[in-house]
Amino acid sequence: MKKSIQVLIIEDNLDDAKLEIDELISAGFDIVYEIIETRKAMREALHNKTWDCIISDFSLPQFSGLDALEELKETAMDIPFILVSGAIGEEIAVAAMKAGAHDYIMKDNLSRLIPAFERELREAEVRHQKKLGEEALEESVQDLKTQNAEFQALNLEYFNLNEELVDSLDQIRQINAELTVSKNKAEESDKLKSAFLANMSHEIRTPLNGILGFSSILLDPELTKEETGKYIGIIDSSGQQLLTIINDILDISKIEAGQIPISLETLNINQTLEELLQQFRIEAESKNLVLSLNYDTFKEPIVIDTDANRLRQIFNNLLSNAIKFTSHGEIEFGFTIKDNFIEFYVKDSGIGIAHEDQSIIFKPFRKVASTTTHLYAGTGLGLAISKALVEKLGGTITLKSYPQKGSKFIFTIPYNTNNIEIHRQPSIKPESNLFHNMNQKTVLIAEDEMYNYYYIEELLKSMNVKTLHAWNGLEAVELAKTHPDISLVLMDIRMPEMDGLEATKLIKELRPQLPVIAQTAYSSKEDRENALSSGFDYYLSKPIKRALFVEVMDKYLVENNVL
Repeated sequence: MKKSIQVLIIEDNLDDAKLEIDELISAGFDIVYEIIETRKAMREALHNKTWDCIISDFSLPQFSGLDALEELKETAMDIPFILVSGAIGEEIAVAAMKAGAHDYIMKDNLSRLIPAFERELREAEVRHQKKLGEEALEESVQDLKTQNAEFQALNLEYFNLNEELVDSLDQIRQINAELTVSKNKAEESDKLKSAFLANMSHEIRTPLNGILGFSSILLDPELTKEETGKYIGIIDSSGQQLLTIINDILDISKIEAGQIPISLETLNINQTLEELLQQFRIEAESKNLVLSLNYDTFKEPIVIDTDANRLRQIFNNLLSNAIKFTSHGEIEFGFTIKDNFIEFYVKDSGIGIAHEDQSIIFKPFRKVASTTTHLYAGTGLGLAISKALVEKLGGTITLKSYPQKGSKFIFTIPYNTNNIEIHRQPSIKPESNLFHNMNQKTVLIAEDEMYNYYYIEELLKSMNVKTLHAWNGLEAVELAKTHPDISLVLMDIRMPEMDGLEATKLIKELRPQLPVIAQTAYSSKEDRENALSSGFDYYLSKPIKRALFVEVMDKYLVENNVL
């Protein structure tokens, strides 16, 4: 259930307080409030309860807004504080803001209360998240200091051992040499990780700025349709950029832990590369680059056993880099077959890589500094991930590059055929043809995050589908039991009370033929396989793409004609 907003109102005039309360309620806010008018009452209120916002009159008989600010400041609590006054001069308003007030509203202009209230709640949440990030960073710093202290203790231990083993001088020198190497590696690792954290902060904040900034601009009612479409495109692009960064961080963590799984499946190489050509052509053309695919030698489709997702991930990294570091000219990719291996390549006419830097670009957290004034965005993880994936697939990756002339990345994977039959991937149906015969359907959405529920509800609303909402697995099971008209269940996996896996098991026992589709932030292949083996009929990983969602709804609500 949606959490109520806790509001502390400091006001001696109950009529004025009621006006403020009515203003918030009429704006749709679910508030729980308490009205006080003395310093003592404020102390007790701050001590006994957690507040989301404080709205205070400036002048009270025994108290003032500035006094209230002092009381709040002494508690060190970060609570949005909005002053409301019938008459306040500019100097007093400035003094109040300097004292810690987040905004001030004139009582004869309460229409400003709602946008100020919304803004301060939002900014308080941003400050809260920032504080959590700073605490996490401080914890990391303390961990590094602890490691450093342990290393210094280890140095002292070996120093004492050196004095005792005078007769084993050669051995001690060898130990000291090894310790020096370890120390250098540890110091280098600390520097690289510190640089990586700083770079991550920049890379994450960049798309967040686009998302939060243009989201606020979209609130402007005077935007044209073209401007709205443009800003929505920027928000979508920034979201995809943020998702790529998150995936890179997760992948490099799995690689360092040695936990990258490989799942072999049948893959049509020609078809896959054609799809990549279409995927990256628009991005290349936006920079006036020519993107071409070369496999003319092989007229027949080349079909192998490999991990299709990992192969596409390698190409995504290499093609993205090629487009990023090429300002003019051409990018070419393709493959050939040599002995028992398929040799892929991506060649560009970009800035190239100096010979002395070519040995480090495949290492994690490494980014080659550009000699130009142009700064290139990126985490510096793509090539390290690509190298690990190529080796996991049983191949190797190499590089030929010359500064200002371009680069050519070459990688191989085993040419495994094993009597494979060719299967073409089905194309996604156009969305315009999918909205039919759904107006009698009811879909149960099990989701504990309100915004995720709103998104799915909006997708289904355009299909004329009736929806029911469960906040947790227990509610989902009960609704499936009491509503025989439910045609499909969209089930989150991680929920309070009862998770989606257990809820799905119980629903399938009650109604074996009822489709249950997982919709979850767990996105790895192992998570997908675990969900499907637990009884789910299909698996949608968040963020859910609209086109795929519509296709799945069509399959399970129209084609299967579930009642």
